[in-house]
Amino acid sequence: LEVVNVGMFQDVRKTLAAKHEITQALLMERLVRRLRIQMDETTSDFRSLVAKITKPPKNVVELVKMRHSMDELPNAISEIQRRIQQHVRLYEEVEGFCHQLSPEDFRMRWDLVAGPYRARHLLAQKAIALQEHEAEFVRELLREQDELQERLREIEETLHLFRSSPAYWDISSLSMAREAAESLLERIEQAQEDSKNINQTEITLERKATDYTQIHRYSFDFNPFYQLWAIVYAFHEDQTKFRLGAIADKDALRRKLIQTYQVLEKTVKTLQTSTWPAPIVQLGENQLLQMEEFQLLLLSESSRQPDDSDADG
Repeated sequence: LEVVNVGMFQDVRKTLAAKHEITQALLMERLVRRLRIQMDETTSDFRSLVAKITKPPKNVVELVKMRHSMDELPNAISEIQRRIQQHVRLYEEVEGFCHQLSPEDFRMRWDLVAGPYRARHLLAQKAIALQEHEAEFVRELLREQDELQERLREIEETLHLFRSSPAYWDISSLSMAREAAESLLERIEQAQEDSKNINQTEITLERKATDYTQIHRYSFDFNPFYQLWAIVYAFHEDQTKFRLGAIADKDALRRKLIQTYQVLEKTVKTLQTSTWPAPIVQLGENQLLQMEEFQLLLLSESSRQPDDSDADG
């Protein structure tokens, strides 16, 4: 009877079994690593989605964008839920190989499973919250409208004061009139800016835009009055500096005077056809005459300079 020695084959079998176990362990490690990476990515995407749902709007523009995105968010939740279901199947396959996953893996799995239900609950709350935010923005809009209307009444009263009070027609009130005119100009410009913002908010909230054309009328009516006092003030400042010898370049001053004269001439013509009182028009006409006289003075000064140089020589 022949005896066969199988010891060598037993060694081969053990070696192959060991390699198989190593290969299986490596494959399982890669599978678990892929599962964890996918669950981490989905968890991160889910947190971003929750942050988007729970973020409050800072202004009406964000409110409208969020309101429009409400139609897209259910699809985004469904897409994340589909991914989560894939992760759960892979998780169960790993468990089917009797591989012991960590408590952190277990916690992440159930957090993900519960995620879509939590997101849909937050989405329902978001719809209610947006209505409350819109109501607050509307209340703020109404407050801004009331405030602007009050400021417009004050602007109209100031314009009436400028038209009716002789203190604002007299050259002796130059500094006071100029400062008052600058203050009113700033208020009109601010009212124009605020009216644009209010109208934009009204349009964004799909409300009827308030008519603020009166502000443009205020600006149109007031501009020649403001121009008059701004020009007159600058002209008197230049005259004072000239008398004090604080202006070295008289030619530059003369060129500036010519340009200022042209602007004032147009301003006076506008005042002549406006509803401003006659003394205001007269003030502008008198300043034109003074500018002409000052121009002659500058020409005279320029013509004397060469003679003075010759005399010194």
